[in-house]
Amino acid sequence: MRCFFVILIIIGATVRLAAQPDTESKLSRSQEISAVALEFGKPELTPLGKGGTIMSGNYSCASDGSIFLQITDSSNDMMLNLHSLKGSSEETKFSTEHIPGYKSISWPLNYSVNDKYVALLVEASPDTNPLEQNNSNELKTSYLILIYNRKGILEHVIHISSEIEPKEIGLYKSGDLLIAAINKLTNSTHLFVMDINGNINHDFLLFDRDYNSEPNARTKQPLADLIPDGALAFLQIVPDGENLLLIPRMTSDEIIEVSEDGVVRSIQLQLLSKQTLGSFLSASDSSWKIKTFANTDSNGTLHEGPVYEFNPVDGSAIRRIDMPKEVNALLACEHNEEYTAITTDRDTGRLEILRGHVAK
Repeated sequence: MRCFFVILIIIGATVRLAAQPDTESKLSRSQEISAVALEFGKPELTPLGKGGTIMSGNYSCASDGSIFLQITDSSNDMMLNLHSLKGSSEETKFSTEHIPGYKSISWPLNYSVNDKYVALLVEASPDTNPLEQNNSNELKTSYLILIYNRKGILEHVIHISSEIEPKEIGLYKSGDLLIAAINKLTNSTHLFVMDINGNINHDFLLFDRDYNSEPNARTKQPLADLIPDGALAFLQIVPDGENLLLIPRMTSDEIIEVSEDGVVRSIQLQLLSKQTLGSFLSASDSSWKIKTFANTDSNGTLHEGPVYEFNPVDGSAIRRIDMPKEVNALLACEHNEEYTAITTDRDTGRLEILRGHVAK
């Protein structure tokens, strides 16, 4: 069974990973860009969370402004269920509790979202009739991709061949899937394009752009010594029009755009020294808004950085977007110039959202 790296947050505890440092003084004149600050309204309670429950750090922002996050239902439950949250009250759960033909189903190892569907990557064992079991006591597991509509209804179950070891999945606008797998011999990335019926339509490599095998890979990956899978351990795949973007979180590597036919282009973003990519907040034709880590040291300690708005054509930084120092929350989404952060109620542990915008 493969190892997945998950950042967990205890609900009710502080949600900041580390204080956001002052980065403006580090910019040279050739790198100077405008800086703006966000301001937020009052916290709004959501239906999710309670004291002692656990949330994964693998949250994401959908194109309609919905936040997707994994959270346990109670303090006694270790199953991280995927939920979508639109505003403070509209919540949908994507349950993996009962999957026809399977048992011992894991929590979602990774997931992807487009305008119509949600795809979950899980591990599970076939629900074999005891009379048909062989003499082997080994519990065989398989990777599955579960396809739900945005209302949380399971529509398809796709079995992944045992020859493929998936690390991350993505959903194209067409409904086809992208599976990012790892070649254990070379530690390089192998990409598979699969249809809704599990047929592989195309597969391709990143070659010179490969995150783990490029000559300067280790200098771009502060956690390389700690994580054998390198950039693939925290890869984020997000839709951008008809194509997908590969976001190598916690590295300073290039963002790679891929179509269903192969690599379209790669973009090196204008990051500061020791700065790495955090989560992708939003994409448009004119800009990408991306959270950063100001520093990720060799011990794995993460220091939050600001949000940057980048030019998607050449990767240049357009402006810096700072969180207010007094706001103890995690910025999770941007949609139509509205920013959404998540935090917790101090008394109940309930998850709260804060809506904000650029201060005028």
